[in-house]
Amino acid sequence: MKNDSLCIFLNLISVENRIQRRTINHWAYNGGAFRGVMASNRFHVLRIQCERLAQSELFEIERTQAEVISIAIMKRPSAFVRRNVEWHIGAPENIEDGGVVFQLGRVQSVNAPQFDDVRHAFFEADSETAPFTWGVFDKKTQACGILKKSGVSLNPSEIAAKLEQLLNASGVPAESGYTIYVEVIPDPESFVESLFSAHKVVRFSFTARYENAFDVSRLIQRPAEEFNELVGGKETTVEVKGDDLNRQVLEELTRGVASVGEAASAMVRAEPQSRLKKVFLRGTPLFGEFMWSNEKISPFEIMLHTLRDTYNRMRRFNGD
Repeated sequence: MKNDSLCIFLNLISVENRIQRRTINHWAYNGGAFRGVMASNRFHVLRIQCERLAQSELFEIERTQAEVISIAIMKRPSAFVRRNVEWHIGAPENIEDGGVVFQLGRVQSVNAPQFDDVRHAFFEADSETAPFTWGVFDKKTQACGILKKSGVSLNPSEIAAKLEQLLNASGVPAESGYTIYVEVIPDPESFVESLFSAHKVVRFSFTARYENAFDVSRLIQRPAEEFNELVGGKETTVEVKGDDLNRQVLEELTRGVASVGEAASAMVRAEPQSRLKKVFLRGTPLFGEFMWSNEKISPFEIMLHTLRDTYNRMRRFNGD
């Protein structure tokens, strides 16, 4: 009898796992976000960070920053961003190799024209629209990819702000003594190129806010963040001047600054006799792109590894 019960229990687990896998495949292939086999899929690259609250909960729950973000996603939070428009995180799922996949979208009440087949007449009635897209969070880098989709996620700054609001609305960051910030990562390549192509670089400055990211430059960026936090500042600006600053050091610092969505600028002299020119770390927001060519492989796994590779290339890191 015990063996029969055990077999039934194991069969139920097997059925549940198969249903879960079919559900994931259904989301991946019929969810409306992926463009199809062999099609190109672009996504915004964002950085999710946690800042320590000045006053935390009395009995705060100790968690790592990656755990705070992951659990907040798994809570499926909702938040009203304006009247009649509610944003949601839906269908979160942990995937292999440290990823969390989720839906991100809004539900909006609209007054839409419809047609009555019985009366054979048009009329207007209240209804809802629910456009959504897909996101993947990488626990290893705390980078997040959001698929670009018309009507919901074309603007990286706007979708970052919505995601930030939702994650904080989950209550998870506060109960662990944090608030979450979601930043757009700028592509630093054109700025770095302007440093190396210049005849001289005579001034460089960058901003630093909260101490969070584990992979910032320890030479000066980390101490600047620590200083800003210790004095209770909102933002600290660090500036260096010289006859001709070291490009290699500035490149490493620039990539660290970009990885957390901070600002940087430099004064350069393009030619020996030219005037000084100020250049900024702005440029195009960083994005990733992948091809989904095998229906037997989840596009989420491909997106996760593309996200990680895109981030590591931006930082010039090797490996996973």
